Amino acid sequence: MREVWLRSNRRVFGLGVCLFLGMGAAGGSSAAGWWGSAARLPGYVVLVLAMMGAAVCLAGYAQPRLAVDGKHLLVYARLGSPIRVPLELVEGFLLEKSGSGLPGSLGRQQAWALVIRIAERAQEWERVSVHPALAAWCRHYITLRGTWCEPLSVALVRNLNERLAAARREAQAAGT
Repeated sequence: MREVWLRSNRRVFGLGVCLFLGMGAAGGSSAAGWWGSAARLPGYVVLVLAMMGAAVCLAGYAQPRLAVDGKHLLVYARLGSPIRVPLELVEGFLLEKSGSGLPGSLGRQQAWALVIRIAERAQEWERVSVHPALAAWCRHYITLRGTWCEPLSVALVRNLNERLAAARREAQAAGT
């Protein structure tokens, strides 16, 4: 069973769900013919697109950024399935300031980021493909952009490092 260590930014995804539901309500009222018969087909199109957008936001709301399944750190840094990094290769977590990863002028703003250090002896983990808006992976360092995570703090990073040490001890004890 997986244990969630870092959640997504639920405020952003919740806002997205609300916006898409509002758009869906407008599309639904148009599809029902409230704005005239000529607006029905565009209303259906808006309604379907809004429901798809709300579903994507709900999926983002529910998906964590980091979890552990006992032997692996599950890093949700790309669309689809998580990246499964063996716990014995994860050396620790750090907090740093980084670009927000947002488009345009918002992307130049600084935001907190969580850095995960992977052991250098693991050459296969030096560079892995991730979604650039969510994370950057370079030279054994994974940088999760804080824009898409729950609020990052020194206390949270300290807690992650303590949980990592405990999980590594448990995995080591189970393996012996």
